[in-house]
Amino acid sequence: MAVKLKVDDSLARERMKKLLRLTGKSERTFIREQAGLMAETCARATPPFVSYRPYKGSMGSGADKKQGMSAVIKDLNKVFSIREDGYINFLIKRFGRETDLKGKLRGSKGEYSVDSPLVTLDLDKAKKFYESKRQASGRPSKGTQADSWSKAFVSKKMFDKKVKDKFLALGMAKASFAKAVVQLNPKKKATKWISRHFGRVNTSIVEKKARGYSVVINASAKGLQYVTNKINGFSQVRMQMAKKKLEGDYRRQIRKSGFKR
Repeated sequence: MAVKLKVDDSLARERMKKLLRLTGKSERTFIREQAGLMAETCARATPPFVSYRPYKGSMGSGADKKQGMSAVIKDLNKVFSIREDGYINFLIKRFGRETDLKGKLRGSKGEYSVDSPLVTLDLDKAKKFYESKRQASGRPSKGTQADSWSKAFVSKKMFDKKVKDKFLALGMAKASFAKAVVQLNPKKKATKWISRHFGRVNTSIVEKKARGYSVVINASAKGLQYVTNKINGFSQVRMQMAKKKLEGDYRRQIRKSGFKR
């Protein structure tokens, strides 16, 4: 999923342009600051997070990571059910296939039903099945939350491998925005579980000076769908916050100079 963030001089409305002149801040500096803050807001608003706080706090805390790890296991349990290797092999041999196993079998405790879309010891097939269940948000669809017999049967080794892979990928969506933040403001830092993905995410920053100044951030990663419909709202709030900060900066300059406003 690709997301484009554009911050330009339309943010600096007449009142704000006057404040920029009064505070001595350049339009370029202002636009770069706002672009970095927009990217930071998007990073905070991108899962995983414990609390939805897009305008303050870290881009990803240790608690956020733990919440993400818990969500990973929950999502995998929506799709997979762990079975013994021997039982999986028995089912494949009994039905003569790995997909769409439906029927009644008899065991030591009597007759029971089998209804599974996939029974396999092939990790690649299990991964493909999981991906087919993911929605635009990146999370498995609610339709996979039925009883255990409607899940794919996999071995514990396969399940644990999938958990490990998902844990290693945790934070990549946040990283696509956080990378832009630290590029625009090197004083900002991202926690290790996010910054470790900086070399893997597809993020670019383009600065232009044509009819005004603009900064365009292009970010691409799975999981960004969560913020796509929130960007316009973020932009409006950030503009109000920027105006408030500039007014505060101006008042402080007046007090420092010894004059009262």
